Order: sequence, then structure tokens, then C-alpha cells
Amino acid sequence: MGKTETKYDSVSILAALSACANQPTLHYGKEIHGFMIKVLLCSDLFTRSALIDMYAKCGNLPFA
Repeated sequence: MGKTETKYDSVSILAALSACANQPTLHYGKEIHGFMIKVLLCSDLFTRSALIDMYAKCGNLPFA
């Protein structure tokens, strides 16, 4: 994620986290979480909520 010059916003991050939550793929969700930290998207309330939802649905609530 992020190898090209594509700009990601909170809507694209929300969609990716939702996809990870619906098909419990914790590995990809963690990568998205790291990307969010790198580009400072963690301050958005909706992306934080989607992140917590993804961790909960993947069965790894302590990381949320």
C-alpha cells in the first residue's frame, strides 16, 4: 500500500478496514493500521472506529 503516488483518504481506509473485518484477515488489517500511523490518519474518529471494529471482528481486541 502506498508504492505509487496514490493519495489515500479516510474513505479508502474505511473501505479497506471494512473488507478486512468482514473476511477476518488480521495481517492485512495490521498493515493498514501501520499505514494509518505512518500518514497520520489515526486522528480521524471514523477510521479509529473502523480499526477497533476490525480488530474485534478478527478476534484480537487487545490490539484495538
